[in-house]
Amino acid sequence: MALNPNVYMPPAMAYATRERDRPKPAPVPYLGEYFFASRDTCHVSISGGGDDRFNHSGKGRVFLTNYRMIYLPDKPQGEFRGIELPLLFIQDFDVCQPILGANYLHGHCRRVDDPMGSPMLKWKLRFINGGMGTMVPLFYSTVAYIRTASQRQGGESHQQAPVVDEQKVDEMYKPPPFVANAVVDPNDPTIVYIVEQPPVPQEEPAVEPKFPTAKKND
Repeated sequence: MALNPNVYMPPAMAYATRERDRPKPAPVPYLGEYFFASRDTCHVSISGGGDDRFNHSGKGRVFLTNYRMIYLPDKPQGEFRGIELPLLFIQDFDVCQPILGANYLHGHCRRVDDPMGSPMLKWKLRFINGGMGTMVPLFYSTVAYIRTASQRQGGESHQQAPVVDEQKVDEMYKPPPFVANAVVDPNDPTIVYIVEQPPVPQEEPAVEPKFPTAKKND
Protein backbone atom coordinates (compact mmCIF):
# COMPACT_ATOMS: atom_id res chain seq x y z
CA MET A 1 0.00 0.00 0.00
CA ALA A 2 1.40 3.38 -0.98
CA LEU A 3 0.11 6.94 -0.84
CA ASN A 4 -0.55 9.24 -3.75
CA PRO A 5 -0.03 7.20 -6.93
CA ASN A 6 0.71 9.14 -10.10
CA VAL A 7 -2.44 10.39 -11.80
CA TYR A 8 -3.39 12.29 -14.95
CA MET A 9 -6.47 14.10 -16.22
CA PRO A 10 -8.15 12.39 -19.21
CA PRO A 11 -9.26 14.66 -22.08
CA ALA A 12 -12.77 16.07 -21.81
CA MET A 13 -15.44 14.80 -24.19
CA ALA A 14 -17.43 17.20 -26.34
CA TYR A 15 -20.64 16.31 -24.51
CA ALA A 16 -19.18 16.85 -21.04
CA THR A 17 -21.21 19.95 -20.20
CA ARG A 18 -22.52 18.67 -16.87
CA GLU A 19 -20.31 18.40 -13.81
CA ARG A 20 -20.83 14.65 -13.50
CA ASP A 21 -19.74 14.10 -17.13
CA ARG A 22 -16.46 15.98 -16.80
CA PRO A 23 -13.24 13.96 -16.57
CA LYS A 24 -11.80 12.97 -13.21
CA PRO A 25 -8.21 12.07 -12.33
CA ALA A 26 -7.17 8.54 -13.26
CA PRO A 27 -4.07 6.49 -12.32
CA VAL A 28 -1.09 6.45 -14.66
CA PRO A 29 -0.58 2.74 -15.48
CA TYR A 30 2.68 0.98 -14.72
CA LEU A 31 4.62 -0.92 -17.34
CA GLY A 32 2.57 -3.96 -18.29
CA GLU A 33 -0.45 -2.90 -16.25
CA TYR A 34 -4.02 -3.36 -17.51
CA PHE A 35 -7.21 -1.87 -16.11
CA PHE A 36 -9.95 -4.41 -15.46
CA ALA A 37 -12.66 -2.23 -13.90
CA SER A 38 -13.48 1.09 -12.25
CA ARG A 39 -16.32 2.38 -10.12
CA ASP A 40 -17.43 5.82 -8.99
CA THR A 41 -19.18 6.81 -5.75
CA CYS A 42 -17.51 4.40 -3.35
CA HIS A 43 -16.87 5.20 0.29
CA VAL A 44 -13.40 4.13 1.41
CA SER A 45 -11.93 4.17 4.90
CA ILE A 46 -8.27 3.50 5.75
CA SER A 47 -6.83 3.20 9.25
CA GLY A 48 -4.00 1.68 11.30
CA GLY A 49 -0.39 1.02 10.47
CA GLY A 50 0.98 3.60 12.88
CA ASP A 51 1.07 6.47 10.37
CA ASP A 52 -1.64 9.13 10.49
CA ARG A 53 -1.02 10.07 6.86
CA PHE A 54 -2.81 6.87 5.85
CA ASN A 55 -5.92 7.53 7.94
CA HIS A 56 -8.75 8.54 5.65
CA SER A 57 -12.49 8.34 5.22
CA GLY A 58 -14.27 9.68 2.15
CA LYS A 59 -15.94 9.11 -1.20
CA GLY A 60 -14.22 8.62 -4.51
CA ARG A 61 -13.39 6.36 -7.43
CA VAL A 62 -11.87 2.87 -7.28
CA PHE A 63 -9.87 1.16 -10.03
CA LEU A 64 -8.97 -2.53 -10.31
CA THR A 65 -5.98 -3.64 -12.40
CA ASN A 66 -3.81 -6.72 -12.79
CA TYR A 67 -1.38 -5.18 -10.27
CA ARG A 68 -3.36 -3.22 -7.70
CA MET A 69 -6.55 -1.61 -6.47
CA ILE A 70 -6.40 2.20 -6.54
CA TYR A 71 -8.59 4.67 -4.69
CA LEU A 72 -8.72 8.35 -5.69
CA PRO A 73 -10.88 10.54 -3.42
CA ASP A 74 -13.22 13.14 -4.87
CA LYS A 75 -11.86 15.63 -2.34
CA PRO A 76 -8.22 15.17 -1.26
CA GLN A 77 -7.63 15.55 2.48
CA GLY A 78 -4.29 17.02 3.57
CA GLU A 79 -1.45 14.87 2.21
CA PHE A 80 -3.90 12.16 1.19
CA ARG A 81 -4.62 12.39 -2.55
CA GLY A 82 -5.02 8.70 -3.25
CA ILE A 83 -3.74 5.26 -2.34
CA GLU A 84 -2.78 2.03 -4.11
CA LEU A 85 -3.18 -1.46 -2.65
CA PRO A 86 -0.90 -4.04 -4.35
CA LEU A 87 -2.96 -7.18 -4.86
CA LEU A 88 -0.17 -9.43 -3.58
CA PHE A 89 -0.12 -7.46 -0.30
CA ILE A 90 -3.87 -7.69 0.39
CA GLN A 91 -4.83 -10.18 3.10
CA ASP A 92 -7.82 -11.30 5.17
CA PHE A 93 -10.36 -9.78 2.77
CA ASP A 94 -14.05 -10.54 2.96
CA VAL A 95 -17.38 -9.18 1.80
CA CYS A 96 -20.12 -8.18 4.25
CA GLN A 97 -23.81 -7.69 3.59
CA PRO A 98 -25.31 -6.04 6.68
CA ILE A 99 -29.06 -5.95 7.18
CA LEU A 100 -28.87 -2.17 7.54
CA GLY A 101 -26.41 -0.11 5.56
CA ALA A 102 -24.41 -0.58 2.37
CA ASN A 103 -22.58 -3.76 1.42
CA TYR A 104 -18.82 -3.54 1.75
CA LEU A 105 -15.53 -5.26 1.02
CA HIS A 106 -12.81 -5.08 3.66
CA GLY A 107 -9.39 -6.43 4.50
CA HIS A 108 -5.79 -5.66 5.45
CA CYS A 109 -2.82 -4.53 3.37
CA ARG A 110 0.89 -4.12 4.03
CA ARG A 111 2.55 -0.84 3.10
CA VAL A 112 4.97 -1.06 0.18
CA ASP A 113 8.08 0.03 2.11
CA ASP A 114 7.36 -1.91 5.30
CA PRO A 115 9.17 -5.18 6.10
CA MET A 116 7.28 -8.40 6.75
CA GLY A 117 5.65 -8.43 10.19
CA SER A 118 4.98 -4.68 10.31
CA PRO A 119 1.53 -3.44 11.40
CA MET A 120 -0.94 -3.68 8.56
CA LEU A 121 -3.45 -1.10 7.43
CA LYS A 122 -7.16 -1.79 7.54
CA TRP A 123 -9.28 -0.84 4.54
CA LYS A 124 -13.00 -0.88 3.86
CA LEU A 125 -14.73 -0.28 0.52
CA ARG A 126 -18.45 0.49 0.86
CA PHE A 127 -20.74 0.33 -2.19
CA ILE A 128 -23.03 3.24 -1.39
CA ASN A 129 -24.54 3.62 -4.85
CA GLY A 130 -25.90 0.42 -6.38
CA GLY A 131 -25.10 -3.26 -6.07
CA MET A 132 -21.81 -5.15 -6.00
CA GLY A 133 -22.57 -8.12 -8.28
CA THR A 134 -19.93 -7.07 -10.81
CA MET A 135 -17.11 -5.49 -8.79
CA VAL A 136 -16.81 -8.04 -5.99
CA PRO A 137 -16.62 -11.18 -8.20
CA LEU A 138 -14.06 -9.38 -10.38
CA PHE A 139 -11.99 -8.50 -7.31
CA TYR A 140 -11.99 -12.09 -6.05
CA SER A 141 -11.16 -13.48 -9.50
CA THR A 142 -8.36 -10.97 -10.03
CA VAL A 143 -6.71 -11.71 -6.68
CA ALA A 144 -6.91 -15.46 -7.34
CA TYR A 145 -5.50 -14.96 -10.84
CA ILE A 146 -2.56 -12.87 -9.59
CA ARG A 147 -1.73 -15.19 -6.69
CA THR A 148 -1.77 -18.25 -8.92
CA ALA A 149 0.57 -16.56 -11.39
CA SER A 150 2.87 -15.45 -8.55
CA GLN A 151 3.07 -18.97 -7.10
CA ARG A 152 4.05 -20.35 -10.49
CA GLN A 153 6.91 -17.85 -10.57
CA GLY A 154 8.23 -18.61 -7.11
CA GLY A 155 6.14 -16.42 -4.85
CA GLU A 156 6.23 -12.81 -3.77
CA SER A 157 9.99 -12.51 -4.31
CA HIS A 158 9.35 -11.54 -7.94
CA GLN A 159 10.12 -7.82 -8.08
CA GLN A 160 9.94 -6.99 -11.79
CA ALA A 161 7.05 -5.84 -13.92
CA PRO A 162 5.91 -8.08 -16.78
CA VAL A 163 8.06 -8.05 -19.90
CA VAL A 164 6.23 -6.14 -22.61
CA ASP A 165 6.30 -7.61 -26.12
CA GLU A 166 6.79 -4.54 -28.31
CA GLN A 167 5.09 -6.27 -31.25
CA LYS A 168 1.89 -6.55 -29.24
CA VAL A 169 1.76 -3.01 -27.88
CA ASP A 170 -0.62 -1.78 -30.58
CA GLU A 171 -2.86 -4.85 -30.58
CA MET A 172 -6.37 -4.71 -29.19
CA TYR A 173 -6.54 -5.26 -25.46
CA LYS A 174 -7.39 -8.88 -24.66
CA PRO A 175 -8.56 -9.30 -21.06
CA PRO A 176 -8.25 -12.57 -19.13
CA PRO A 177 -11.28 -14.89 -19.51
CA PHE A 178 -12.73 -13.97 -16.11
CA VAL A 179 -12.84 -10.29 -17.16
CA ALA A 180 -14.15 -10.94 -20.67
CA ASN A 181 -16.88 -13.18 -19.23
CA ALA A 182 -17.69 -11.02 -16.22
CA VAL A 183 -21.30 -11.17 -15.09
CA VAL A 184 -22.70 -7.66 -15.39
CA ASP A 185 -25.05 -6.80 -12.53
CA PRO A 186 -27.54 -4.19 -13.84
CA ASN A 187 -27.62 -2.68 -10.34
CA ASP A 188 -23.82 -2.32 -10.19
CA PRO A 189 -22.44 0.82 -11.92
CA THR A 190 -18.94 -0.69 -12.27
CA ILE A 191 -17.28 -0.14 -15.66
CA VAL A 192 -15.56 -3.28 -17.00
CA TYR A 193 -12.82 -2.79 -19.61
CA ILE A 194 -13.58 -5.66 -21.99
CA VAL A 195 -12.85 -4.17 -25.41
CA GLU A 196 -10.26 -1.48 -24.81
CA GLN A 197 -8.28 0.30 -22.12
CA PRO A 198 -9.05 3.83 -20.87
CA PRO A 199 -6.95 6.56 -22.55
CA VAL A 200 -3.53 7.11 -20.99
CA PRO A 201 -1.08 10.02 -21.27
CA GLN A 202 1.34 9.35 -24.12
CA GLU A 203 3.85 11.94 -22.94
CA GLU A 204 4.55 10.11 -19.66
CA PRO A 205 6.49 6.83 -20.11
CA ALA A 206 5.36 3.83 -18.10
CA VAL A 207 7.56 2.83 -15.17
CA GLU A 208 7.93 -0.36 -13.18
CA PRO A 209 6.06 -0.61 -9.86
CA LYS A 210 7.95 -0.62 -6.56
CA PHE A 211 6.06 -3.66 -5.32
CA PRO A 212 5.99 -7.33 -6.38
CA THR A 213 3.77 -8.28 -9.33
CA ALA A 214 3.01 -11.43 -11.25
CA LYS A 215 4.06 -11.76 -14.86
CA LYS A 216 1.40 -12.10 -17.50
CA ASN A 217 1.34 -15.64 -18.81
CA ASP A 218 0.75 -15.78 -22.56
